[in-house]
Amino acid sequence: FLVLAPTIEHEDGHMLDYMSWRARGWCRFERVARQLSSSSGPMLLVTRPDTVFEVGAQDYLLDPIGCGDFSFEEDRARLAPIVQQLLRGKLLQLFD
Repeated sequence: FLVLAPTIEHEDGHMLDYMSWRARGWCRFERVARQLSSSSGPMLLVTRPDTVFEVGAQDYLLDPIGCGDFSFEEDRARLAPIVQQLLRGKLLQLFD
């Protein structure tokens, strides 16, 4: 899982970086979906062309999807049943 999050200035003047990536609801969802998938491997964060970090898998526990920033409020509610399905799938995988 690769996160591309360089520090850059948005066209409206505010800065974007890994912390802004972590704040976005859809990015939080992507991270949780990766954690609940059957695939394994590290989460890698690229902040510059010459800089790659391995990010702790547990970070998703600190950033609930529902508390993330969404451009469209209805997306928050749309993700709930998808996350429930991902959780069920992970539980079934663990019990097999």
